[in-house]
Amino acid sequence: MSRGRVISWLMVVLPVLPAFAASLSGCAYKRDESGVLLVERGQFGHARERVAESASDEPEDRDFILDQMKLVSMGLADGMADVVEPAAGRLYDRLRTQGLNDDKRFASIMLTEGSVRIYKGDPFEQALAFYNIALLDGIKGDWGNMRAASQQSLFLLRDFSKSLQESGSGGSGNKAAKARGRGNGSSTSSDDPAGEDSTALVRAAAVADRDGKSGDALGIDYTPTASDFEIGYALRAIAARRLGETDDMNEAIATLRQIAPRLGDVCDLIAGGNYNTIFVVDYGMAPEKYGSGPDGAIAARAPVTPSADTPLRITAASGSSTWPVITDVNRIASSTKWANMEDIRVAKSTIGSALLAGGGIAAISADDGDDTQQLVGLILAGVGILLKATSSADTRHNELFPQRIYIALAHLDQPINRIELAVEDGGAAGASRLVLPDVPGASADGLSLHYIRMPSQIQTWMTSEKLRYTNDRTGDVNMASECLPYILGGRDVQTPTLQALRDYQRSGYLMNYSLDDLRQLYRDEEIEVAGETSSIDRTGLHVLEGGSWLFTPDPGSIGYKRLYYADHPPYRALTRRVAGLARQIMLDRAARAGHSSGSAIKVPDTRKEEP
Repeated sequence: MSRGRVISWLMVVLPVLPAFAASLSGCAYKRDESGVLLVERGQFGHARERVAESASDEPEDRDFILDQMKLVSMGLADGMADVVEPAAGRLYDRLRTQGLNDDKRFASIMLTEGSVRIYKGDPFEQALAFYNIALLDGIKGDWGNMRAASQQSLFLLRDFSKSLQESGSGGSGNKAAKARGRGNGSSTSSDDPAGEDSTALVRAAAVADRDGKSGDALGIDYTPTASDFEIGYALRAIAARRLGETDDMNEAIATLRQIAPRLGDVCDLIAGGNYNTIFVVDYGMAPEKYGSGPDGAIAARAPVTPSADTPLRITAASGSSTWPVITDVNRIASSTKWANMEDIRVAKSTIGSALLAGGGIAAISADDGDDTQQLVGLILAGVGILLKATSSADTRHNELFPQRIYIALAHLDQPINRIELAVEDGGAAGASRLVLPDVPGASADGLSLHYIRMPSQIQTWMTSEKLRYTNDRTGDVNMASECLPYILGGRDVQTPTLQALRDYQRSGYLMNYSLDDLRQLYRDEEIEVAGETSSIDRTGLHVLEGGSWLFTPDPGSIGYKRLYYADHPPYRALTRRVAGLARQIMLDRAARAGHSSGSAIKVPDTRKEEP
């Protein structure tokens, strides 16, 4: 084969190989920007429904853990602890499963890493998942399991600081993130030295390789070190104190003081125990993950919500107090201690470059007629391109996680309490302000935990104090001098029970109805009651938001506030029967308004369907 023909082959074949390689490595992860926007607006019901539509039910699916992470975080944000409990159980079991990718560690990963690996999340995402599970246990008053889940979030980390200093790669800041115009992601409230990221780790590996060091898979050494996941220690201490495990509480608090001296006052308050209610508040959006460096082989993070020392202000009947940021997710996401190892991807990129260069040179420089050397060179060059094209970092991530976490401790004396929360971000007073008019007091065992995911975009319902829809928590509060189901033109969304029927009949509606008649109306409209007609974790969007489900979120949650303190469009009936009944009731209302207050009104029996 002539040298000219070899060059022609290279020019034809080599451009085609990247496309072929890309088809093997699978599609790049696409951030759910619509989901992010829903979360920023506090529309967690729609966000939860969006995740559920595409979530995998198969534990061996490569995105199963990511789907469960999103389902749990969105369900908790929407006040749906019971609904997400099965998903939390599946997530907990899968996160603790060892060796998920052991059978795919060499040949398949070297060829098609992105399409075969089971997603387990970066270390900080795994910690946040255990944090969410701990929150669920705390909301349900299961302090033993809350302590266990919190402890699971505090796994040992890898400290590369000594090797980074020796290689001169530390303290550089997240240059890739800066280049993308998103800031450096380090919190000014952090007790960690700022600026070390995965890019520094790879630079240090290059120095180690140049100097002939073997060390770890990346060519640099690390020291196992305790986690600096502050919220994990705080929740563990709270749970241990509630369980009477003083030694465990003291150990958790001592470690928290050591890793975050700025939280000394919070540690004192946790240990003191002068509180009966815990508010855990999340704010902002987690950083974006993307591929950087040669062949996109290095996973990098760019902040979406900037880090800030902005405190949380909480106001109750007893007064107002401010609380510092407990954990800045931007900080831990950019820290080398929380980085995934990049050895395989970097190796693929490096090997691919060498094979591409060496193979091309070998093929072109072979003597005319030396078909064997030319063929070997072409094969090496092709394999090199294949490896480089499939060395991209796995950019899957949970974009719906928060950017920062707060804890506030309060003592609530009343059965129902008005609570106001504010995160004055960006220097604008009241930039994110939330009023919760009906937060329950402490539970029967003397301690309650409430979780709130604060919207970062202001919504009118956030500060509304007028209840617009009665529900299973309120019952008939005579809000508008009548109680009538939402599906019949009213403002009540109680689930169909005997008590709900009595409330309607006291208002003069559905006088001759039985409980089964009432339930039949909802069956006709294909409206399901959470936990009654199907598995609880299949619960979808609430009927007030255009869905087909009836349920009541946890009181004091964003879901409860958004559903019942905002106006929603009137219900549009699916069946002639319900539409006709709603029209008859509307006519009856008009007739009532036309009668004198002393006139008796006969309400017709509206059970029969219109012809």
